Amino acid sequence: MSKTRQTYRFVGSLTAVSALTVTRPEEKFPSPPGSGFRLSRDAGRLPRMGALREDSPVYFPATSLRGALRRAGRNHIRRAAIRQSETDTPWSVDTHFMLTQGVDTTNQTLSEKTSGTIGLEEELRSANPFLSLFGRWKLPGHLGIDNAIPETENCVYVEGRGARPNDFNRDPGQVQFLNPEEAQRLKRILEQDSLAAKDVKEVDDEIKALKREVAGIRDKDEKAEVNERIKELDARKKEIKSAKEGSQETIQRIMEGFEAIVPGTQMNHRMVLQNANELELGLMLATLREFARSPYVGGHRALNCGEVSGQWVVKYWIEDADQPQVAGKVSFSAEGFEISDEPEEKPLTKALSDWDKTVASLSDYGIDFERFLLVA
Repeated sequence: MSKTRQTYRFVGSLTAVSALTVTRPEEKFPSPPGSGFRLSRDAGRLPRMGALREDSPVYFPATSLRGALRRAGRNHIRRAAIRQSETDTPWSVDTHFMLTQGVDTTNQTLSEKTSGTIGLEEELRSANPFLSLFGRWKLPGHLGIDNAIPETENCVYVEGRGARPNDFNRDPGQVQFLNPEEAQRLKRILEQDSLAAKDVKEVDDEIKALKREVAGIRDKDEKAEVNERIKELDARKKEIKSAKEGSQETIQRIMEGFEAIVPGTQMNHRMVLQNANELELGLMLATLREFARSPYVGGHRALNCGEVSGQWVVKYWIEDADQPQVAGKVSFSAEGFEISDEPEEKPLTKALSDWDKTVASLSDYGIDFERFLLVA
């Protein structure tokens, strides 16, 4: 296998096969007056490019895509480790965290010397191509992944909107399957749930009114007083919920839903595999193949959100060429993984085949997925 390093550019698209959603706690904003979405500040929102408001363009974040691919790659190499170690538990917790998230739970990297370590870094990358691909603290990964940008506007809708009923109210006949003690307990739960819902709504209404008020207050002391009152009301709401029997959250409630990218939406997407050898290219392709087993990203899996498919044209630019060379096309979906449109030498198929031979006999090729330090 050639040790020549190249930069491979994957340029193509991802498609939302099902509704696609991801929310980040710090990105909260309410719908403006007259909005068809009618979502509150607490509703799940898609990430925005620019200002946090409904008319700003949405995107699907690279962090979620990278995490999903890294976990898929981990599953692939763990399967190889299980097969060759003949045990279902080949790795420690430390190895799991290092490979999955690049986190050193041993803290050994804290005292690792990093000056003048170019040669040592190359040695580590050769021994553990997975870390070379995805990285760890103070060892940048060679794989860069872009955000996925929808090609069309108006590709967002509200999913998950509806109402959650109380099953015993919807079907009173279910009570016959409870003994007398449990039937009495159910009665208490329903009564307390109804009263708590009324009290919580009154507190929520007061909080909303205060939040509207505080937005127009300029005096710092006055604003601080109103914010303190809001904190007190939040605490009161928690007290109401915790005091009742049964679930702290109201059983019967309106579900306002969350933002999602419309199924069928195509999104421009790029990945760059920088300064990578054929082994890392093969591992990258094997990771995409593994991801096709369960091509899901983002949240709300219970509603089957998050299924994606993807395709990229792969190019690289060799030293003495005037134009980048096309290595082929890579595509995946829940139906499988495919390499196509390659030149005669089939560089992508060869890289994947060589990787499969390597991963089938790790020790013979000096591969050690448990190594993460510059000095072994």
